[in-house]
Amino acid sequence: MQFSRCGEGWLLLDETAPPGRQLIATVGSPVEVVALKRLCETRLRGEEISSHFTFLLDELIYRATPYSDREGRLSIRIEGSDGSLHRIETEFLHPKTEAAP
Repeated sequence: MQFSRCGEGWLLLDETAPPGRQLIATVGSPVEVVALKRLCETRLRGEEISSHFTFLLDELIYRATPYSDREGRLSIRIEGSDGSLHRIETEFLHPKTEAAP
């Protein structure tokens, strides 16, 4: 997986997937990129995240709290030491489980 800059945001891509199927996620800021990257790295190492994790970016400390959100979504609330607030919300869909229109 890799992050790629796209306009004002960032794309998380699976560079090994076929063309047209590479996009995994779109995030809006470097803070969200780092939070998502840290979450993925932690889970890939097989580690559990008790309730939150912290990271440093541009001399600010961020506290990221993953939680289960409505309808099976994973969300991450990211609070900066400067009072900023970011949120990443994911949605996992599979063609066989999507609700019919």
